[in-house]
Parts: sequence; structure tokens; C-alpha cells
Amino acid sequence: MNKVSLITTVLDEESSIVEFLNSVVNQSIKPHELIIVDGGSQDKTITIIKEYMKKYKWIKLVIEKMASIGKGRNMAIERSKNNVIACTDVGCILDKNWLNEITKPFEDK
Repeated sequence: MNKVSLITTVLDEESSIVEFLNSVVNQSIKPHELIIVDGGSQDKTITIIKEYMKKYKWIKLVIEKMASIGKGRNMAIERSKNNVIACTDVGCILDKNWLNEITKPFEDK
């Protein structure tokens, strides 16, 4: 299987970040890295992400104040170490097989 980077952007997502992160860590196949770009959150978003980073070393956080969604995605892609990149939004709760299904076309054959 190809290594997969999952990327997303956040800004003041305190109310949804825990449910999102839980849906990522509970995937049937885990991403090799999750790169989150924060555009300057003023709530507890960054604190919550850092707590997850202590347990899941493959979660990475980039803080770039005033980064738009597009700039944040580009920054995450630039930092990606893998040949397959999946992108989602924190407002989404991922089905446990989402990453497996979305990356099937990239399987080595």
C-alpha cells in the first residue's frame, strides 16, 4: 500500500476538532501522517491538537496566522512526505473506511 498523507486546515474549530481527530485515529487504515495547518485559532483548537500529538506522533501541526484555506492546503502539501495526499475538512466526521476507500485507486499493483 502507498503511504498516505492526510491534510486539513483549521481555524477556531474547538467545537468539532475532537470528533474529527477521533474519526481520523479510528480509520481502518491510518494515514502515515496527518498535517493540520492552523490559520491563527483564538480558541482551544491548538491545545486540543497538541494533546493528540502527544499520543499520535504522526499528527503534525503547522501554525500560520492569517493563512487562507487554500494557502493552508498548499503549505500542508509542501510538507507532505508521501506520494498520496488525501484532503478533508475538520467539519467532516470520517467514516471508519473513508481513507481506505478513497485511496484504493492508488494501491500498488
